[in-house]
Amino acid sequence: MDQEMSELFTPSQCLNSQELINYLSGELSDTAKRRIELHLAGCALCSDALEGLASVQPSSRIPEMVSQVNDRIFRHLKHHPRIRKKQQLNILLSLAVFIVLVIILVAYMSFHFAARNVTKSGHSINQSQKK
Repeated sequence: MDQEMSELFTPSQCLNSQELINYLSGELSDTAKRRIELHLAGCALCSDALEGLASVQPSSRIPEMVSQVNDRIFRHLKHHPRIRKKQQLNILLSLAVFIVLVIILVAYMSFHFAARNVTKSGHSINQSQKK
């Protein structure tokens, strides 16, 4: 079951909504229609989607309904715990990178000024030894 769910959301050669709409309206060439029918024979997800689209009356409402469903899905996923966790992880990772960069900058500045002070004090010692 887990493998089925992971395959469900991976990029595939599945049909998009426009292809399904064109198939329902009969606006396809014989070659395109055959390709879609072959895909539908082996893909339960696309077959179910086609069945759902076929039940929408009038068919002119299909694009609007597809858009509404997509909006609902994205709103739901936006608040999904895994996505939130991933967003929080990205924020923490960015914060960690920023802190490391600040530490490196502070260390560089400290060493740079320390080296300058040693050089200045070493230069003044050499001058006093010459006198």
